[in-house]
Amino acid sequence: MKITGVETAVLEVPLDVPIADSQSRLDKWGLLYVQVHTENGITGCGYNSNIGTGARNLKLLIDCDIAPRLIGRDVFQVKRVWEDAYLKSHFTGVTGVSVQGLAAPEIAMW
Repeated sequence: MKITGVETAVLEVPLDVPIADSQSRLDKWGLLYVQVHTENGITGCGYNSNIGTGARNLKLLIDCDIAPRLIGRDVFQVKRVWEDAYLKSHFTGVTGVSVQGLAAPEIAMW
C-alpha cells in the first residue's frame, strides 16, 4: 500500500501556569500532528511533542524534506522508510530536530 500524501499541523496548547527554570520560561506546549494518507484511503496519525518552541521547525522539516521522500513508498516498510529518511538527513543532522522530525510520520505509518 503506497503513501500518497502527508499533512502536518502545529498545535500549541497554552499552559495555565508557565514552567520556568533559571534559563527559560515556557508558556505553551507544542505538538506536531502528522497524517499519512495511502492509496487505499487509509490514514494514519502520529504526533511529536516538544515543550516550548520547535514544533514549527519540525513542520517545515517534514513538509519540505521528509514528506516528499515518503510519497510512493510502501507504508508497511516502516523500518526501511525510516532508515532511508534518517540517512538522507545526515547533513541536516542526526540528532535533535532532524530525528524528532522522523518520529511523527513513523508513528503515523504504524
